[in-house]
Amino acid sequence: MIGDVLTSSIICENLKKYFPESTVDYVINSHTLPVVKNNPTIDNFIFFSPEYRQSKRAFLAFLIDIKHQKYDIVIDAYGKLESLLMSLFSFSKTKISYKKWYTQFLYSKTIERGKIRKYGFAIDDRLELLKSILPIDANPIVTPKIYLLEEEIKKGKFFLEENKITVAEKIVMISILGSSENKTLPLPFMAEVINNIAESKIDIILFNYMPSQLKEAEELLHLCSEFARKKIRFDVYAKSLRDFIVLLSFCEALIGNEGGTVNMAKAIGIPTYSIFAPQISKDNWDLFSSENNISVHLKDFRPDLFADNLAEKKRKKKSLLLYQKFEPDFIKKSLDKFLIHLKLLN
Repeated sequence: MIGDVLTSSIICENLKKYFPESTVDYVINSHTLPVVKNNPTIDNFIFFSPEYRQSKRAFLAFLIDIKHQKYDIVIDAYGKLESLLMSLFSFSKTKISYKKWYTQFLYSKTIERGKIRKYGFAIDDRLELLKSILPIDANPIVTPKIYLLEEEIKKGKFFLEENKITVAEKIVMISILGSSENKTLPLPFMAEVINNIAESKIDIILFNYMPSQLKEAEELLHLCSEFARKKIRFDVYAKSLRDFIVLLSFCEALIGNEGGTVNMAKAIGIPTYSIFAPQISKDNWDLFSSENNISVHLKDFRPDLFADNLAEKKRKKKSLLLYQKFEPDFIKKSLDKFLIHLKLLN
């Protein structure tokens, strides 16, 4: 997933920092390239094609190619069957991954997830993968970074001007929908959040959603107040992930459903206010929490609903019911505080 690929890029950053003469190859899905494109610490991208899941022959050819590369070190930050097979076929003497009942026999070093929490487990676990190969006194890079080119920024500014928006205006991006229904704040609740945002000093409100979510986006637009709709520029929409990141770089903040877009915003230094789905643990993805990066979870307001301590998979089945308990009033106080901090609200 996009958030995982961006977060795992700190492994590449640190390898290059402490071993500058090394060659760093990064295996990713091709659709995630925009978040690591132009990263100077990555020498080669190796794309894991969907064909490898559909054809055993194609996957075997891919594994044999990995074998021929003769890697010295393999770091498996994915921890699934495909990456395990890649690690084994590398025949590297140093293979590092997460500890499972079987991995300690297949990797030279394994680490337990969730043992140290400093920045958020998504970051901390990846730093632990590096611990055995970095110097003892290492001061590792902990923040994922997206590298935008000057020409991309100029193109983004021209795009705004074409749409009669100036960079002097205060723009906010709303992540209106999650990647699925059970990761999406109910639309009537999100409309109330947007109405609240519209009452601030923000001039322009942009919606972020996937093309397949157009119907839901239009439904949300109609649920918003007339005043809010005057600030919403529904027609201003980035057509590619890279264009979205550039457009986001001109915003005062990203607000909305927690997901990969939140990680992208943090990676380009844009303040974030994220709303976690009930089944997702904040401990994993509440990264770099500060006045600039605030997140809320239903558990913050209704801990009684989580007293059963269900695992994420079981909680997922109850997510839609739990979302109905996530009242907009729970969000308003901390969101207002966030907007005040950004000097967008008196």
